[in-house]
Amino acid sequence: MGLFSNNKKLCPVCGNPTPRLLATKIQDTPICKECDKKIYLPKGRTDRMTIDDFKQYIQFYEDNQALRDQFEENYSFNFGLFGGDLVLDIFHGLFRVNCDKDSLAFQADNLKSFRILEDSRVLFEGNHQELKHYDSKVPEKVKQLEPQIAQFQMQMREYEMFERLERMHEENDKDDNHYHEYHPRPSFDVASPADTFHVELTFDHPYWDNIMWDWTGVSFDSDSPSVEAFLSCYEDKTESLHTLALNLAHLMNPNVKEMTAGEKKPDLWKSRSNLLRAIRSNSCRSTKVFWMQESSQKKNLQRRKSSYWEFNDKADPERVSLIYEICKNNFQMVR
Repeated sequence: MGLFSNNKKLCPVCGNPTPRLLATKIQDTPICKECDKKIYLPKGRTDRMTIDDFKQYIQFYEDNQALRDQFEENYSFNFGLFGGDLVLDIFHGLFRVNCDKDSLAFQADNLKSFRILEDSRVLFEGNHQELKHYDSKVPEKVKQLEPQIAQFQMQMREYEMFERLERMHEENDKDDNHYHEYHPRPSFDVASPADTFHVELTFDHPYWDNIMWDWTGVSFDSDSPSVEAFLSCYEDKTESLHTLALNLAHLMNPNVKEMTAGEKKPDLWKSRSNLLRAIRSNSCRSTKVFWMQESSQKKNLQRRKSSYWEFNDKADPERVSLIYEICKNNFQMVR
């Protein structure tokens, strides 16, 4: 009788009718669809909430509307199909942990630290004081597989030669009783040295403690493995993660210092911080910061991470020219 009754239970938060079926419950009490749509919390967080706790959260969500209205996306990182998104508004010091515009907007102060890992090894970690970059052992491990790849390629050539001979024999031999010897096709099934990347954020927030995304790493082609192809794909992915780390670091502190294995790089960040201040002072807030985006120009240039941001005689002239032209065109910077 209760299922078909018109007497719906009322939401303890706002007083609206609650669904009869599959209603979200707080402290075993159903809530309405409107309140349910405002839940942007870590999985399982509502299970530990009382009705009063949830009412406080709803008020927190309503107060967060001012930040959501201010939010202007200028960088995002997608973690693949069903992997989620991290969206930044560096100009206003805001970020979201998904692409839903109605989700909570976090302030830069809510981000305590972050780490980017390849499998279990840390590549980047940052806080409000510094960004650390760790050297990867992946290129070295991949190059150590060259003899194994060469052996596989020889096995594949032998297999393909045998298959051709078998086909020729079958075409010339009309004997129906001819026995075709089975040879399994070789497959290069070596575990990848960089199977999965992880991005982890740690919060200073009343409702969020941390969040982690997984991003598919790099694998060998099982039929045609190549050290060059693996390292090229690996470099593309790590450069994308490096860009993410830079943007997160700038979000937390525009003057953050970058360190590589404990070695400070003040020159690398000096010009970058000055450029960011010039961008922040510019009235055109909708202009996207060029280092935040993957551009075909950047990919086509020779990759030189150590000199990409240095405006000195050691820098790649082509990169410096590109940076200067973008600055001049977008921000009316003069020589």
